[in-house]
Amino acid sequence: MSLDVTILVAVAALVSFGVVMLYSTTAIFAADRYADELFFVRRQVGAAAVGAVLMVILARVPLSTIWRYSALFLPLAIVLVSLPLVPGLGDSAGGACRWVNIGIGRFQPGEFAKLCTIIFMAGYISRHEQKLSGVGACLAKPMALVGLIAAVFLMHPDFGCAAVTVMVCICM
Repeated sequence: MSLDVTILVAVAALVSFGVVMLYSTTAIFAADRYADELFFVRRQVGAAAVGAVLMVILARVPLSTIWRYSALFLPLAIVLVSLPLVPGLGDSAGGACRWVNIGIGRFQPGEFAKLCTIIFMAGYISRHEQKLSGVGACLAKPMALVGLIAAVFLMHPDFGCAAVTVMVCICM
């Protein structure tokens, strides 16, 4: 396992900055509503700890394994982005249904779907590198599939996730 120190420092800095910003924007509300000004900060730090553990575990997966199975990440992304639309699973907030309630908590499967889509595109580009001399018909198929995921995001409605997913794939 080789973790890139630059990436680790960048991630730690972003997480730290995010926790500070979260505290500065939620401390008064959390103190009034939950009698604990660190209520949201504790949840965020817990989620960051789970993310750090997952990062260490996933860093041990060889890239060749990820590459070999990258084509399966697109159907997984479609399933994930569709989960909030399933009656009884999806949790609405602010007029949008982006969350899935799994009993012990809620999660936003669209975030995982974005990652799955990026892994799929990276694998596709790697497998078809010789054919990708220019932007054209060779990219029409994968971008149509990315468009399908974006369309499901828009059904939530979640324009932000749709736009980020499409833009990252275009940049790739």
